[in-house]
Amino acid sequence: MSTYENLHGRRVNVVSSNPSNPGDGEVWYNSTLGQLKGQVLGTAAWSSGGNLNTGASSNAGFGIQTAAITAGGGTRSAQSEEYDGSSWTSLPTMRSPAPPAFIFGGCGTTTAGVTAGGMPGGSGQVATTDEYDGSSWTGGGNMNTARQGPRLFGTLTAAVVTGGRDDPGAAKTSIELYNGTAWTASPLSMSTSRDGHMCAGTYTAGLAAGGNPNRNQTEEYDGEGWTSGGNVPTNWSHASSGGVQTSAILAGGYNPSTTNNAAQYDGTSWSTIGNMATTISDVAGSSNTPTNELFVAFGGARTGVPGATNTEEYAGPVVETKTLTTS
Repeated sequence: MSTYENLHGRRVNVVSSNPSNPGDGEVWYNSTLGQLKGQVLGTAAWSSGGNLNTGASSNAGFGIQTAAITAGGGTRSAQSEEYDGSSWTSLPTMRSPAPPAFIFGGCGTTTAGVTAGGMPGGSGQVATTDEYDGSSWTGGGNMNTARQGPRLFGTLTAAVVTGGRDDPGAAKTSIELYNGTAWTASPLSMSTSRDGHMCAGTYTAGLAAGGNPNRNQTEEYDGEGWTSGGNVPTNWSHASSGGVQTSAILAGGYNPSTTNNAAQYDGTSWSTIGNMATTISDVAGSSNTPTNELFVAFGGARTGVPGATNTEEYAGPVVETKTLTTS
């Protein structure tokens, strides 16, 4: 049995069973087990999830880790699927006539989601919007500006579309606001033009980061304008992303080559987190609120596979009871 004569500090309580609701950092000795126990921060980790039924890249994603939607993608046209935290189920195809196949954005939930913009074929851009109600897709109001590679944050009835570009043409700074029926062009443009970037957050607390061409800037949106946030660790684009303004995650993409790197934003700065298992770009993702830091990335393109079926889940560090040892 280990000894603890070098343990200093406050007196350690001796108990016959672990406390039912220990405080963060609390330490005790379990006399029944003969072990020193503590409530400590665990380790964050990526793990494999269930594969998509059909591979996809440059697909749109929205929802949370245990209830996510993937829509469209470069190898799947108008198909969509739903994730329950372990497996994907095929859903009805997106509306007819078919929407853009890929390079577009989405936000919302599995019962109230929206996608917008994209590339309709091998080139160009569209202004179309598609809405999902949990059982079927319908067309929504068109954006005022056609956009290839835009990104969204918010909900079906309170969404913000950011950036994108013309093909051929430059990336955009403009944004539009959606109320579930119609888009309104906003005068509150971003400071940085970008497409293929990462977004997270809500209608009044959003985030745009990275993107093309060669962007690492972060901007925060409060419903009344944009302010600068902490820079992404490197130029980064076409990654999965999600979360809220004060706890966002991006993973995969290009930085500047195809990567399995991941990073997390705390509302002030970005920091790297554990790498995904797969080096992959043009990948979609969705995230819970930051209370449990759960995120899921799906689809994408990797070497020799233009439309991957991969799903990877991220679980951030949580406080848990562990056995403590000394040396």
